[in-house]
Formats: sequence, structure tokens, C-alpha cells
Amino acid sequence: AGLMERPEPPQVSLAGLRVLDADLFEQRYLLVLRIQNPNPRPLEIAGVSLHLDLNGHRLASGVGARDARVEPYSDARVEVVAVSNLWKLFRQLEQADEANGLHYRLHGHVRLKGLAVALPFEQEGSLPGSPR
Repeated sequence: AGLMERPEPPQVSLAGLRVLDADLFEQRYLLVLRIQNPNPRPLEIAGVSLHLDLNGHRLASGVGARDARVEPYSDARVEVVAVSNLWKLFRQLEQADEANGLHYRLHGHVRLKGLAVALPFEQEGSLPGSPR
């Protein structure tokens, strides 16, 4: 019966972001996520789906299907590729000013092996160097 219990959702935070490539129509980013397991059992991650919002507007979306194992009461880094388009990026930068800064919201789901439901996550913060 213990194997059928739904685990507590992991804590997911943005640990890094790097531009992979960019052209006129599309940009690809590598998002490095830190996934913390608050459960007494390992989390066998099958995949991650996410959205990255900037100042309240969707900037990028991504998925990652790499297998990862997060030990009990531990953490692991998982990489996910996210995609945006130039027009969304310009809109975000245009709306950003010193008074409001760049506020981000990372949200999505972690899918575990052998579990029919996905576990939700959400993190918010300000980008380094921008006022809160």
C-alpha cells in the first residue's frame, strides 16, 4: 500500500539559465532546475514540463524527458530545454523598467515513473540585479 501513496510534491527552483541558440523567430534556453525531494522515498523522475513567465506574461515553455533519481531528503539538478519567440522576448523587455524589475514565475509538473498523476511545482523570484 505504501507504494501507491502519492508523494509530497518536490521543491523545484531555477538554478541556472543559458541561451542555447537564437534566431529571428525562436530562442532556445537550457534551464537548470534544482529538484529537492521532501519524501522518505526516492523520486524516480520520468520527465518535467514547465512554463517560465516574466512580469506576468508567458516567456517560454519546455519539456525534459531525462530520467533522474532524487534520493530521499536530497536534491538533484535536471536540465530542461525551453523555447520562446522573439516577439514575446521584446514585449517582456519593453515592459520592464527599474521601478518594477524583472519578476519571474517558474511553474509546471514533475512526472514520476509508475505514478499516474504529475506533481505540480511553482517558484517565483526576481532576476539578479533587478529591483524587487
